[in-house]
Amino acid sequence: MKTPLLSVKDLNIYFHSDNVQRPIHAIRDLSFSIMEGEMLGVVGESGSGKSITNLALMGLLGESAKISAMECKFNNKNLLSLTQSQWQSVRGGEIAMIFQDPMTALNPFLTVEFQLVEVILAHNSDKLNKRQAIDKALDLLNQVGISSPKERLKSYPFELSGGMAQRVMIAMAISTNPKLLIADEPTTALDVTIQKQILTLIKELQIKKNMAVILVTHDLGVVSEFSERTQVMYAGEIIESGSTHQIINHPRHPYTLGLLSSRPGAIARNAKTLLPSIGGIVPAFHQRPNGCQFNPRCQFVKADCQNHQIEFIEGSRCLYPLSVALERSST
Repeated sequence: MKTPLLSVKDLNIYFHSDNVQRPIHAIRDLSFSIMEGEMLGVVGESGSGKSITNLALMGLLGESAKISAMECKFNNKNLLSLTQSQWQSVRGGEIAMIFQDPMTALNPFLTVEFQLVEVILAHNSDKLNKRQAIDKALDLLNQVGISSPKERLKSYPFELSGGMAQRVMIAMAISTNPKLLIADEPTTALDVTIQKQILTLIKELQIKKNMAVILVTHDLGVVSEFSERTQVMYAGEIIESGSTHQIINHPRHPYTLGLLSSRPGAIARNAKTLLPSIGGIVPAFHQRPNGCQFNPRCQFVKADCQNHQIEFIEGSRCLYPLSVALERSST
């Protein structure tokens, strides 16, 4: 049996706050893995803990965070025991990240060339000189589909469109040939047509480079098209996990059903009826409800859902998982 590239078991993240006496338990008993060359979709509303988990994997959480895990292993390295110098080779080298908004991730005062070459030399200073780094930067811009790369190298971020700026971010991320790419909602700031282009580009690079990708998104429609496996997060927990086909066609958790139902055309419904939505909001980490974290918003809630923390069993964190397959829309 193959060893996962990344294996996380019982990851817990706490934050200390001056306003709250006890540490805030943000991420609770998170366990997942990803194989080399696989794309894993991570879905959930804002406040579900997706970005916090990614920042922990990159070693980017601040001093107020306390992280513990039974296992947090990447490419046979224990991420929780790395020194700062070891992190320098892993972060940006073996694990790269694409952030949500390229216009805030890129420095507006520096040219594309300066920023891209800086990343290349940071991880290859013993192998490449500046001229070679510039040549590699041009090749990377070609790989991500930017026309006239020589002219674009001289551009400042504010001179680029959102889609082009995101392509520059992808070029920076793949410049070190990472084994794992974390794409944290990479199309949030882009219009629909550009979103499709960026996601297709990431998928093509994943296949071409045999790179593992964690694709974080709000949209189950995105993961249904691009990822092999999907995990759904809610209030700092994984509440459902499995093959993307299974989760899209036979969701077991009411929250997953709610996310699916809120997508136009995803679930069969009567014509000219309102699109369903999930009432309420994701609870703050320091104001968690008792029992199932979704119970205040769940249409199927029962009394015992509110009594104790729900275990993750057979791919679902639910006492009464949905047992009837959904009727799919033929359109």
